[in-house]
Amino acid sequence: MTRRSFSGITTVEDLMGRCVVDEFTGCWHWRGASSLDRNGVKLQRLWVFDTQRGGFRVMSGPYAVLELSGKRKPSMTMGWRTCTSDDCMNPAHVQGGTRADWGHWLSERGAWRGLPSKVAANRRANRARSVLTAQKVAEIRASDLPRKELAAAHGISYSHLCAVKSGKKWADAVVPGASVFTLGMVR
Repeated sequence: MTRRSFSGITTVEDLMGRCVVDEFTGCWHWRGASSLDRNGVKLQRLWVFDTQRGGFRVMSGPYAVLELSGKRKPSMTMGWRTCTSDDCMNPAHVQGGTRADWGHWLSERGAWRGLPSKVAANRRANRARSVLTAQKVAEIRASDLPRKELAAAHGISYSHLCAVKSGKKWADAVVPGASVFTLGMVR
């Protein structure tokens, strides 16, 4: 079967010809069209022949590199760069696998750990699943009931209630009428 592409990219050599090679890092910086995703990450789109589906389709930059270099396997659902450049197309800097593989790769390197945007997103997600609200937090902190009864009444564990009451959890919750002097009090 003859490989043909509307963008002319059918081999790794064709891909390299459309890139600027950085001699120092070894990165192949893509000179073609790209766009930004919702997180501001640069995305490359290539029209490449898909050997598994038997036709042309638009692929992301790393996924297309895996396809062109012959490193793509049927179980791979995505590709990602192992270098810090967001436009690198060097097959040696691209790895593929499932979303779980990508997550393991990120966690091994400590990527995204402690980023304020990720911390805030995780906090919002956890708060959305929480049974507590700012109003309930205010009730818990103002209550004089025994902690075990209070935890049972609000449907939370005793240790979680203690953390809320002491200000370790929901410390940034805006509680109407609360004083900064009462947040750290333990009853």
